[in-house]
Amino acid sequence: MGQALAPTPSLSLLHSWVETSVAAPHLDVGAAATAGRTAVDLLASAVSASSETVLDAKAIRLMEVRSFIDGHLGQAGLSIEDIAAASAISVRYLHQLFRGTGESCRQYILRRRLEEAHSQLAARPERAITAIAAGCGFSTPSAFSRAYREAYGVTPRDARARAGS
Repeated sequence: MGQALAPTPSLSLLHSWVETSVAAPHLDVGAAATAGRTAVDLLASAVSASSETVLDAKAIRLMEVRSFIDGHLGQAGLSIEDIAAASAISVRYLHQLFRGTGESCRQYILRRRLEEAHSQLAARPERAITAIAAGCGFSTPSAFSRAYREAYGVTPRDARARAGS
């Protein structure tokens, strides 16, 4: 039988997050994925906190920032300044949060937008590729196509065709 997790701030955050997520009305695919990723991050934090590893405020703040970004991916004008302001931190501190992750804040935003678009290309064949691009926060279809091709090695149209086969 497993060991109960010690009560920690991380566990409290996880508990609150799960209660909020369960109480939410039907979530679309993107929101459900974001909720799941956030829950996993919070669970990892709670487990590491109860295993004598201290999760610092910086790690918790990074999870909050990522959650905010994931919830606002569809906003083409989402800027570093907007993210910092919404998170009540400075732009400099925002960059410091991402420093040890292997990707910058801008790279995180682009990666998450591309992941969301990639998933929608397969899951929503009835939706136009330009609508998916706009819904994932890309300012133009050509910017989306260029970024997608660079990340996945194929055009969005080819990826959709492969997913449909």
